[in-house]
Amino acid sequence: MKKIIVLLLLSLCVVGGINAQNLKTIDDELQQLIAQKNNELISINIILKSQIDVDRLNSRRTAFDDEDAKREAVLKEFKNFSEVNQSDVLSFLNAETRSSRVANVKAHWITNMINCEATSDVIYKLSEHHDVKAIIHNKTEYMLFDEEVQPVEPTRGMTDNVVKVNADDVWNLGFTGKGVVVAVLDTGINAAHKDLKNHLWDGGEEYPNHGFNTMDNNHNVVDKDGHGTHVAGIIVGDGAAGTKTGVAPGAEIMCIKVLGDNGEGNLNAIISGIEFSVENGADVLNLSLGSPFPSMAVSSVYRTTFTNLLEFNILGVTAAGNDKHLIDSYPIPKNINTPANCPPAWIHPDQENVFGGTSSIISVGAVDNYDKTTYFSSEGPVTWLGSEWNDYSYDKSNEIEDNWLYYDRNYFTDNVGVEGSMGWSIMFPPSKLQEYEGYELTKISTFDSDYHNGYIHIYQGGSLPGNGSLIHSQSYVCYGTNSFTEIELDERLPVDHTQNLWIVLETDEGFVYPAAVCPMTDDANGRWFKYKGVWKDLTEYGLNYTWLLRAYIENPENPMAKTVSMEEDAQTGLIRPDIVAPGLSIVSADNKSITGYVAQSGTSMAAPCVTGIVALMKEKNPNITPAQICEILETTAVKLSEKKNNQTGSGRIDALAAIQKIEDENEDVQDTTNIIKNEYDFNIAVYPNPVGDELFLATELQVEEIAIYDIYGRTVSQHVNMSTRRQVVNVADLEAGVYFVKVVTNEGKVVKRFIKN
Repeated sequence: MKKIIVLLLLSLCVVGGINAQNLKTIDDELQQLIAQKNNELISINIILKSQIDVDRLNSRRTAFDDEDAKREAVLKEFKNFSEVNQSDVLSFLNAETRSSRVANVKAHWITNMINCEATSDVIYKLSEHHDVKAIIHNKTEYMLFDEEVQPVEPTRGMTDNVVKVNADDVWNLGFTGKGVVVAVLDTGINAAHKDLKNHLWDGGEEYPNHGFNTMDNNHNVVDKDGHGTHVAGIIVGDGAAGTKTGVAPGAEIMCIKVLGDNGEGNLNAIISGIEFSVENGADVLNLSLGSPFPSMAVSSVYRTTFTNLLEFNILGVTAAGNDKHLIDSYPIPKNINTPANCPPAWIHPDQENVFGGTSSIISVGAVDNYDKTTYFSSEGPVTWLGSEWNDYSYDKSNEIEDNWLYYDRNYFTDNVGVEGSMGWSIMFPPSKLQEYEGYELTKISTFDSDYHNGYIHIYQGGSLPGNGSLIHSQSYVCYGTNSFTEIELDERLPVDHTQNLWIVLETDEGFVYPAAVCPMTDDANGRWFKYKGVWKDLTEYGLNYTWLLRAYIENPENPMAKTVSMEEDAQTGLIRPDIVAPGLSIVSADNKSITGYVAQSGTSMAAPCVTGIVALMKEKNPNITPAQICEILETTAVKLSEKKNNQTGSGRIDALAAIQKIEDENEDVQDTTNIIKNEYDFNIAVYPNPVGDELFLATELQVEEIAIYDIYGRTVSQHVNMSTRRQVVNVADLEAGVYFVKVVTNEGKVVKRFIKN
């Protein structure tokens, strides 16, 4: 991965003729780009407000003879929905193409999004359209993980990783992945390599090169980088050139070139690649790529996409990233790349203390051949607080020394800046200072997200920053270290516990982004903001954040700080990765030779090992669901820790144990197409959503228990109701917000998300 920190820059600029509300529709990075361009064409993604409600799909209530028929029906519903809901915006865009202010319009259907190139004038008009939710820059960025490449001599036999995961033992049972189509979304493929050429998807006359190039919208899938060829070899390499590198040598590779020859890609190309995979019959996707520090809008597009992918019974296997050794630059909860930060299809029991949704993802980390964690494999947890899902809460604030006064969640999300001077402040009222009578303020702490110079002002009293008594001022410097920086005050300041205490930071350096934020917490005193000389709540500008700014006070008679221990119900976020596989010095096919091999290291090499095992499982049971695959892989993995954790997930994958699990489960049930019922097989409708006072559940299943949880996984309502058909749950007493309802039935459990108005 590039050693560049990509941060979401939240600029509060004003554009003539566009009101502030419409301006919020335009992504902040795109606003910056518009300012640099002279009304030139810019590649953008237009995200529409309406998204398909999968609970209302007719295909969920229809019996199909086979998976292909079901996929076609689901695909038709998705495309019809997008066609109807995009028509007005597309009409506008098509009209603008005649004046050359719009070009290359691409309508998506897996998520309700349109890509095009447009001038700033068109972008501003789009921001006022009633159907448009957000407009973001279709940024082309480096999306690989800088794995070192080393040439190796071919040897007869199998590579160590194939043997380590017991793939060869599965072949002996007769399963090689035959008939399974694996879509590899990467840099292309060396289709002439002897180990690969007999295992390529037949696209017929329409796709003669075994796939498609969605980056350049053509048929050229030649791999000039080498990454895609290496990944494909780990999945299907049959050893024709000497070394058996593939976990599933009977499978077929659908080559989708979503990255350029330099390893760069963008959101439009990847979403197009996923859609191509679905339309052309792929059974599993491999994405050994990722985006570091994407905006929440970009992350949300990926999550919506992979949530919808569940309806097509397709699992996306994703590389977690190679940034553990760069954790200071890519701090938790953003050490895992997107889309590997999306939730898995099956929620492990060790995750149940922090509740959230699912998507068709399994996130893969890397270990060496001795099952030791590698120095590079990215670590979780991740959080989706601040997104439209607002789940998987992560809050490490209870690890902070109790001498610190603060309102933040103890992790960095974004940073805020304006053109010109600005100020940001937190205030501690007497109610927070009562127990600190006689204490002294000795230092402050701020998250250092951007190089800048500024001033610290400390006030006591007053109802706004700056109108109390100024008791201290000093200058400070931040260097962009991307970590919390403690700034010692020039003097120890006695704290008057009967008055408001204001910590104010100001800078007038111009267009920098000095003020770091996290997702908003409840107390408004953590988000005072001065723009154009006026102090307001940050939320009044549409920015739902809290400052990463703190004050340290200590008792001069006993200056030792105490540390608050982690509580059992700590908000631990979403555990990532889900599983690990060998990823150190993995030998596979070379893109520069038809017989050569190279060794590479990274989670990019671990992910296709898992993908190959999924192909073996899909051969044995073509109808197995993503949730079932994830559950089997995680529960049969070689345990590397007592519980699922953020270093090795549920353990190192074991192909033989996974295949045997399918066999064992199928011996006990009549329906051999399913192992255990999964929440997406159930026909349970939850409505209305959003809800007022009464939540209705409709099902033909026998309901045994209904429980409602808040976003922190805390039970707020629970009762037993042994009945079927429509049930009514009274939610009138719940506060407005996001909740989850868990319905336990005689077939298993279902989890649904709903919003209480």
